[in-house]
Amino acid sequence: MDSNVRQAGIAQAALGYAITALGACLVLLAGDFGVPPEALAWLPATFGFGLLAMAPAGPLLLRSSPRPALIGGSLAVAGGSTLLALAPAPGVAVAGASASGPGACPGTAMSGRVQ
Repeated sequence: MDSNVRQAGIAQAALGYAITALGACLVLLAGDFGVPPEALAWLPATFGFGLLAMAPAGPLLLRSSPRPALIGGSLAVAGGSTLLALAPAPGVAVAGASASGPGACPGTAMSGRVQ
């Protein structure tokens, strides 16, 4: 298997896991924050907003090599997910989900480069 194909597959799998995990966290976060789950229904959208905000920079990040962008993106997703999981308040949860979106951008942009 080509190295680029492997890297793109790993990036897409990690992105799918992170997005899916956001939905499962809503009920737990709502209980932690003492609010009904529907009050946090907008939280996964913050991931999408971060992804959209970073999307124009994706091709620039991948010009030389996908490795630095994928490493940085993976660290951003991991950091954002950790922040989301340990959030003591809704604002911190929003920050964590928002940090995960830009982190996912390099993996998403790289998928178009794999041949």
